[in-house]
Amino acid sequence: MDLAGNCFLSFTGIHIEIEKTDVNPFGTRRKQRSVFSPKSSRILKVLLAERRPLRGNEIASRAHVSTAQVSKIREVLIDREWATSDASGLRVVKPIELLQAWREERQAPDLLAQGYTVYHGAALDTHIQTLFMKAKTTPFNTLLLAGHSVARRIAPYTRVPGEFFYADRHSLELLEDFLRLEPSDMGANVFVYEPEDDMMQLDSIAISPDPIRGTGLIQTYLDLSAMGDRDREAADHLFSEKLARALGTGVSRND
Repeated sequence: MDLAGNCFLSFTGIHIEIEKTDVNPFGTRRKQRSVFSPKSSRILKVLLAERRPLRGNEIASRAHVSTAQVSKIREVLIDREWATSDASGLRVVKPIELLQAWREERQAPDLLAQGYTVYHGAALDTHIQTLFMKAKTTPFNTLLLAGHSVARRIAPYTRVPGEFFYADRHSLELLEDFLRLEPSDMGANVFVYEPEDDMMQLDSIAISPDPIRGTGLIQTYLDLSAMGDRDREAADHLFSEKLARALGTGVSRND
C-alpha cells in the first residue's frame, strides 16, 4: 500500500489490486518546501543575480551544488512559472514573485550569541575592520556583517542600535576577542547569528572600509523581513533603494 491510494494484496486465494496513479501526489509539496533550503538558496541567488539564461553546469559550479540539485530546482521554478528554460539555459522571469514567496517562507536566523562591547563610534568601526583583517587569514570560516549592520551602510533608513553578524564558532571567538565582547542578556549591542550555510560568502558584498564584507542584498532583505515591523520597513527600503535595480525590475516591491 502507499499514500497515493495504490494497493496490491495477494494471499490465500484473495487478490486485490488498485492502481490510482503512478505519480507521487506529495512530490510537488516536498519540492516546494525544499526550494528555499540552504543549498537550493544558493541556486536561487545565482539565478537572481543574472538577467541572462544560465546553463545547468554553470549554475552548479557557481553555487557549489550538484547538477541534479539544479535540475530539481529548475523543475520547481518552471512549475511555479517563476522561470523559463530553453536551449540557452534557465532564467528567472518573475523575480518579485519568487522573492515574495521566499520572504513568506523565511524564518529569522538563529541567535548564536549576544553581548556588550565598550567600543562605539569610530573606535568600534576600527576594531571591526581589524577583526575582518584577521578573519581574512582564515578564509574557510564564516564572518559577515548582517541585517541592520549591512542595511545602514548601504541604504540607511531607521537606525537600529547595535552591530549584527553571521559567524561560525571559530569566528565568534575572534569577534569576542577583538571587540572585547562581554555576555549580556540586557543592554547587548552586538548580536551574532548562526550561519545556516557554510558558503554564505558566495553572495557576500564588499563594505567600506576594506576588507569588511556583509551578507548580499537578497540575504539581508530576507533576514530583515523575517524580524519585527521596523526590520521589515528597513527591508522594504533596501528593496526600493538597491535590490529592485539589481533584479532588473526598476520598481519597488510595493509598486
